[in-house]
Amino acid sequence: MRSFEVPSFYRSPIISRVKAKRKSRDPRKQDFEPTVLNFGTVRFVLARHFGFCFGVENAIEIAYRAIDENPGKRIFLLSQMIHNPEVNADLQDRGIRFLQDTEGNMLTPMSELKHDDVVLIPAFGTTLEIEAKLKEIGVDVDTYNTTCPFVEKVWKRSAKLATEDYTIVIHAPTIRRVRSSKRFGSVRQNWPRRITPSLFTENRSTKRPAPPSAIPAKRVMPSSSKIWQRQSCCVDSSPAKRT
Repeated sequence: MRSFEVPSFYRSPIISRVKAKRKSRDPRKQDFEPTVLNFGTVRFVLARHFGFCFGVENAIEIAYRAIDENPGKRIFLLSQMIHNPEVNADLQDRGIRFLQDTEGNMLTPMSELKHDDVVLIPAFGTTLEIEAKLKEIGVDVDTYNTTCPFVEKVWKRSAKLATEDYTIVIHAPTIRRVRSSKRFGSVRQNWPRRITPSLFTENRSTKRPAPPSAIPAKRVMPSSSKIWQRQSCCVDSSPAKRT
């Protein structure tokens, strides 16, 4: 797996050595036992997997490269780069401005953008509608697109499943976390999809997972769609299966 140029202040020399040693011993990452640093009276137990993932390191590398390559230019982020307030704050301190907040509210109107402005697409990606608006203005949406490749993989997978008469189910802790659901909805206009805030919502009275019927959902059925298919799948990181 490729390595990324991440600023040194995001790296710990001790942790880097620990990770390098674990990688040499377990390149396929099949050993989930934690690493123990034993200093006698103090023991540090480190999880097998922690820190920046592949997609985050990719996004950070591109973001800081954009700053280095565009001195004097206005640089914008569509929204948070990643779910890390320190990284987002540091980027803002270096002059990057946000176009939207995490709820999708506009902080800087699109009308203020110019064709030579630099716009970074965050690791979560964006909707086809926003992408089209940026292209209409003349903004380059490809050079500094930090969309996680694994996020894109889900989009492509859902588009393929749509051609096989599956119903696409998008679930997340809260509805605002499925901002890219419009991306799914725009890939293909004639397939039904279902959006749920969580498949693991607790029932407050019993503290047990709520049954599917108790989970609020939005069903989108364009007029040109076929009747709701009995086949369905859930879009997440695991392979889709027929139910």
